Amino acid sequence: MSIVRVENLTKTYGDGQCPIRALRGVSLTIEAGDFVAVMGPSGSGKSTLLHLIGGLDRPTSGSIWLGDTDISTLGDRQLSRLRRRMIGFIFQSYNLMPTLTAQENVALPLLLDRVRRSSALHQADEALALLGMSDRLHHRPAMLSGGQQQRVGIARAMIIHPMLILGDEPTGALDTHASNEVVELLRDVSAKGKHTVILVTHNPRVAAYADRVIYLKDGLIVDDERLDRSHISASEIHQHLNGILAAGG
Repeated sequence: MSIVRVENLTKTYGDGQCPIRALRGVSLTIEAGDFVAVMGPSGSGKSTLLHLIGGLDRPTSGSIWLGDTDISTLGDRQLSRLRRRMIGFIFQSYNLMPTLTAQENVALPLLLDRVRRSSALHQADEALALLGMSDRLHHRPAMLSGGQQQRVGIARAMIIHPMLILGDEPTGALDTHASNEVVELLRDVSAKGKHTVILVTHNPRVAAYADRVIYLKDGLIVDDERLDRSHISASEIHQHLNGILAAGG
């Protein structure tokens, strides 16, 4: 069953003499439970694509279907409600509230949706426990390492039981060890919870954890492949992805 269907998507910024065409007619389908990495050089349109799928921006033309809903036709209030209830976001800069504890940061999406505070905090405790953060419930972001802050970000994304989890360079600010831990957690979340995960990354080592890699260049999909782990090792996948990027997609 398809969770995401994008049809002839375009996005142009600016309407002067030099408009920027970030996407030039992208079409793709993503199935439920897929773990997808989106790669490409800077300016290729990968973050634009993610933001459009997540309803954080609106397309110039084309349609974006999440399940049976064309979100490109929704009003602002409807779109905000859909984001809050169906999509979990994970950002490179974590986007945690500095004055809130880990527990409160994770509970925030439920509190904004008017879930009773005691229930929201209990669900936050459970989500953080799944990510090995039970001993950091009452720590504020400044008291946590980068990897721990991103675990809080993943727990916050998961707490609404979203149909879709979107990550925009979620390992970009982390060292190699923490980066590996975070992407392994995301892969585990995808496999066990059957969540659909779309991850934008410039790092072939991170993309090697995905089931499918989509390559963008100049606002177009230039390659789209599934990674077969049954006959190739993780290091060989990494080398393969490096080779494709070195060749320009």
